[in-house]
Amino acid sequence: MNFSQQKSSFKASTQNSYIPYYGQTGFGRVPQKLGFKPNAQVIKKSNYEQFFKEIEEADFISLDTETTSLKWTEAELVSINVGLPGNNNYIGFYYQGFFDEDKRVNLADVDMLDKVVAFILSKPVVFMWNRYYDQLILMYTRSFKENQFWTCYDGLDLLWLLDSNVKTGLGLKQAAQDFLGLPNWAVEDHVWEDILQADPRSLIVYGSYDAYATLELGMQLYKIHKHHYPFMLQLHIEFKNALFTFKEQQQLIDTPYVEKCSQELATHIEEVKAQFFESYGVINLASPYQKSDLLLKLGYSTGVWNKPKKDGTKVMSTAEDLLQTLADKGCEPARLMIRYAKLMKLQNSYITPMLTLCQSEKPVRFNFRDHDTATLRLSAGKMNINRKAYDYYLPISMQTLPKSSKVCRELNFDPNTFEFEWVDEGRGQYYVETGSPNMNVRSAFCADPGGLIVKADFSQQELVIPAVLSNETTWINAIKNGEDLHNATGRLVYGRDIKGDERKDVKGTNFGVMYELEKPEYVIANQTGWSIEQSREFLVKYKAALPRLYAWKDKVVLEGRTTGSIKNLFGFERRVYSYFHTANRQMHKFGDRTCVNTSVQGLAAIMMRILMVKFWKLLYLPDGKYYNRGVSFLASSHDELVKRLKDKSIAHEFLPDFKATMESVTPSGWPIKLGVEVEIGYNYGQTFVVRQNEQGLWIPKEEKREEEKIVTPSAESMVAMVDEWVDTANDELEGYNFG
Repeated sequence: MNFSQQKSSFKASTQNSYIPYYGQTGFGRVPQKLGFKPNAQVIKKSNYEQFFKEIEEADFISLDTETTSLKWTEAELVSINVGLPGNNNYIGFYYQGFFDEDKRVNLADVDMLDKVVAFILSKPVVFMWNRYYDQLILMYTRSFKENQFWTCYDGLDLLWLLDSNVKTGLGLKQAAQDFLGLPNWAVEDHVWEDILQADPRSLIVYGSYDAYATLELGMQLYKIHKHHYPFMLQLHIEFKNALFTFKEQQQLIDTPYVEKCSQELATHIEEVKAQFFESYGVINLASPYQKSDLLLKLGYSTGVWNKPKKDGTKVMSTAEDLLQTLADKGCEPARLMIRYAKLMKLQNSYITPMLTLCQSEKPVRFNFRDHDTATLRLSAGKMNINRKAYDYYLPISMQTLPKSSKVCRELNFDPNTFEFEWVDEGRGQYYVETGSPNMNVRSAFCADPGGLIVKADFSQQELVIPAVLSNETTWINAIKNGEDLHNATGRLVYGRDIKGDERKDVKGTNFGVMYELEKPEYVIANQTGWSIEQSREFLVKYKAALPRLYAWKDKVVLEGRTTGSIKNLFGFERRVYSYFHTANRQMHKFGDRTCVNTSVQGLAAIMMRILMVKFWKLLYLPDGKYYNRGVSFLASSHDELVKRLKDKSIAHEFLPDFKATMESVTPSGWPIKLGVEVEIGYNYGQTFVVRQNEQGLWIPKEEKREEEKIVTPSAESMVAMVDEWVDTANDELEGYNFG
């Protein structure tokens, strides 16, 4: 590779469909197979028995469907495509209107094809490409059952697991061109517009390519994973099965609460607009051009310019971070612009989609996606079909649901029945920390009447993992002794017990270290108000306090730079080869951060996948302890899992099992266990921590009461509270595509 090829931009490099480096697996691009054509046979009554025999003898088989629509709730099944080893491909037509009457009598009928599909699904290894879609098609159109698909591997997932930098939009045709050398076999777009009027010969050729490519890619990827990554292969198939169940789980939304939030949010938006228009005139606050013109007329400049208009007019950038810099300097119009943009983002990205689905009275489901992030974290959001959202799912991201500000409230709680009520006036039995009762998006997701929301999350998981991996005794001993990890670190940095904002400074640095901040002294200076020299002195002391942690980080980065990949404890391997084989220094820094991030967040993400499989078996499989007992999955977000109990009477039994199962994911041989906190509530947004006392009863964890407090914000304080809520939500929304 010459220098000009290396000199690619960071943005372009990270947006490739995949990064073509697979280490010692032997998998990679191949030359194009000119003139190759897959064999194809139509499933007929005359070859039906022979076809069955071939299926029986095959170790691997692929299955694909062709339909009239990409929306499985509206689609009709047109045909199935079956791939067998030896370039032996079969097409079975469910819709037989393509053929004359004399030819239809020879075709395998619908019942025969159903038997074919059922027999294929009974095989130990079946390959699909985008299994989720084909599974739903066969379940909706032919009434197949969910458990019949439990041996079906998704070829797209297997390719993504081999290199998680692969974008999930990578289609079968592109992958087959790159890794099998097949030509592009796409048919004209008009064929799909009315597939029932298509030439069946086109569908036979197209289907045979699909079947062949799915099988060949599946076999290669399966064998690679079986040899190099056996644990991840087994986890993949079980997690795929679990996630399907979780995606189909119908959720509950408190419609009146969403309506109330919508009204209050609309009021706040109008108040911001009225305040702005009265002071600075009427403009379109959603227009970057008009905001730029106004700020320039008022004598403010962000110092960054966008591409000029067609008439040559310069346009100043009004990006949020630039406006925030102006607002910090006292620019009131910039502050109002930011607040308006945040409120509109919350309205358009959460409240309005939730309200629309509630009013439609359709089932509420979450579109969890398992292969959208390179670190293996789950994502969730809307599903677009032909660039329009498919209302089968709630089109919001559960991973970025805004967190409300925390408040302390008085509570009466009965540990025997788990009945509780908030006390807004006077003193209750307990004083607990919970989410704000006002304008809290998460509170819309509620329990059944008489039920509970139960949440468990790991305590400082992203610090416990590097503590163990690096054998950093300062952190390990602090965790063992139940000491605050940040206080223990601060004591070594300052040489005394820390006080005031010092804990906040240490905490920010502890988490920042895990993300390999570039020029961390500048970040520390910005957070603390120190000079750069003071920040550098602090950083020197910090590194001296945690020598093993930094030695481990250097070792991880060196491994990534020299081998081109990072493998964690569970065998997952993240490809980082391309980040270092470029002249772009930005890319090198990104590669360093990726090495550390994969070792920590990648490990945490796999732990969460293991837990989701464990709970799937506990809650949804017939031999599970809580099967058909009213316990269901609600959400998974980073390091927390949320369940819904239909009847709170089961909580006495479930809470200990919930906590123990979460803790069980700690790898054997670790000197410390991952800490878990359990919370309960009537909705997702207002939960509070509970602990088990000596008598075995679960009671709230109390906070220290202040002499004066406001339990419920007054109407006059709502504006300030919304500002705080929007600010905390902004961190959660960062990086999410709201398009």
